[in-house]
Amino acid sequence: MLVALNEEKERVLATTALRKTQYFCPVCGKQVILKRGLKVISHFAHKHLAEQKCFNNETIKHYKSKLILAQMIQQQGCKVEIEPFLKEIKQIPDILINNKYVIELQYSPIPYKQILQRTEGLKKMGYKVSWLLNDVDYCHNKVKFNHFQSMFINPFTRKLHTFNLEKKQIMMFQQIQYLGGHKYVAEKRNAKISELFNEAPCDYHAVYKLSKFAINHISNMSLANSVLEPTLSAMYQLQLTDQEVVHNYGYIFQSKFILKIILLSGNYKLIYG
Repeated sequence: MLVALNEEKERVLATTALRKTQYFCPVCGKQVILKRGLKVISHFAHKHLAEQKCFNNETIKHYKSKLILAQMIQQQGCKVEIEPFLKEIKQIPDILINNKYVIELQYSPIPYKQILQRTEGLKKMGYKVSWLLNDVDYCHNKVKFNHFQSMFINPFTRKLHTFNLEKKQIMMFQQIQYLGGHKYVAEKRNAKISELFNEAPCDYHAVYKLSKFAINHISNMSLANSVLEPTLSAMYQLQLTDQEVVHNYGYIFQSKFILKIILLSGNYKLIYG
């Protein structure tokens, strides 16, 4: 953790913490130790491994990214809190901006349900949430996203955000178009903080020629016309036509990008995974 409480219950950043001073975990209240060295970014840690469940195990890169990103945002005149503990939902978001916006850095794969639960919890508190992934290689408008990374593509804005620690830049992949397998076409550029929370739908529609394999795959799926096929089942439940899927979601899902339906509060909600 990058922030702990001193004996006066004040939040103290590890980079400014003093040695030979007692600090405590803001979640469980137990004493933590300050770790600082030439090869280790300053941070706090519980004395015993069993107590570390308060915070997820984070890499040094995650710590550095969180600290540098917070400093970048603060330099723009924003009020920034690192790792605030939200008692009402028992969550610790990475960065809170102006008590309104939340940035979560996610470099290691976690279950999609956990991402959804954390996002929904923060939204119930009135926060707007943006997830940043580790930056991805990009060449000639082509990019590869693995299954975990693809879960963060917003199907309405057709965007995905990353953070490049070496360049100290927030990056945006936009106008994302699925090609097949793990391959996508997209535009990549630097992004402003304010753009992370822009949820305007993408109105850009490019035409790409599908491969013969892709055409046959789609044709066979349609001819099967079986409710056991996940994508067709989802389209049936949501009453979506082929044209509406392409128009509204920007790209065609291959069988591994299954459309799923979750019943929330009596309403069907579309997610992808």
